Amino acid sequence: VVIESASFSGDVMCRAMASSKGISAQEEKTMFVNMGIGFARDGDDLSSFDMEYQVDCHAEKIDPVQNARKLKEKVINCLGAESTKSFQGDIILTPFSAVNLILTPIVFAVNADNVQNGLSPWKDQLNKKVGASILRIMDNGSMPQAPGSRKFDREGLAPRPVDIIEEGVLLEYLHNNYTALKEGIKSNGHASGNDQSPPSVGPTNFIIAPGEISLEEMIGGIDRGILVNRYSGSADPVSGDFSGVVKGGHLIEGGKLVKPVKEVMIAGNVYDILSRITALSSDIKPIMNFRVPHVQVENISITGK
Repeated sequence: VVIESASFSGDVMCRAMASSKGISAQEEKTMFVNMGIGFARDGDDLSSFDMEYQVDCHAEKIDPVQNARKLKEKVINCLGAESTKSFQGDIILTPFSAVNLILTPIVFAVNADNVQNGLSPWKDQLNKKVGASILRIMDNGSMPQAPGSRKFDREGLAPRPVDIIEEGVLLEYLHNNYTALKEGIKSNGHASGNDQSPPSVGPTNFIIAPGEISLEEMIGGIDRGILVNRYSGSADPVSGDFSGVVKGGHLIEGGKLVKPVKEVMIAGNVYDILSRITALSSDIKPIMNFRVPHVQVENISITGK
């Protein structure tokens, strides 16, 4: 196993603000991050690069040794990767790939500023179905000791927990005071940014609620598909179109991981595949201010050789 880079960082942060509206607030927090990036080599056989990551507000909850062992297992299991033929099938997105492929466009789509500027595909979609019935997404800035938690937003307001999607139905956008005023409503405390620019809109702790089955059970129910460990490619948040390469992926056949794969691409539309989510795992992984389970999606175009 070759370690390309590894790091451990600890930050002690202080936020303070005062406004002409009489708001005066201050808070301190800590955040610790451990990350390793590497690959495996066996003679001329090289695995794809992979990473393992931990984040917590408490230093004692960071375990670099455990992190390194997980990275070692992942890259060694990717040795001997082969190409596979093209097919339509299920994919399982790991939390890392789900953040890049699904959550980043969703954060864009529920940003009230993007909605009001006509950039979000979910304009005029409140109280309408935008995903599968098992999909529940929330944003909660008051979770104890979570990386994205805060006592107040960029405008000094306490962030209110927001149920964004419930049973696949879009319920609410993320607002700051400026966007909320346009709608004649109150801000839900999601003003973001620093003192160098006007307040923007951003998430706190953005969460896909977990399901009730394990990853092993999820794999066991798939006849033919791909486990997407990492996604390398584009995902246009405006149109939703995506196309990219599967990194560190594994072919699933008959409910089992058969072999690692390479030179495999997936393509489709992010907002379309949300309605084809068929399962969410019971495990959930924190990735910076995201918390994400494994996500299974059916009927995806998988291009091999």
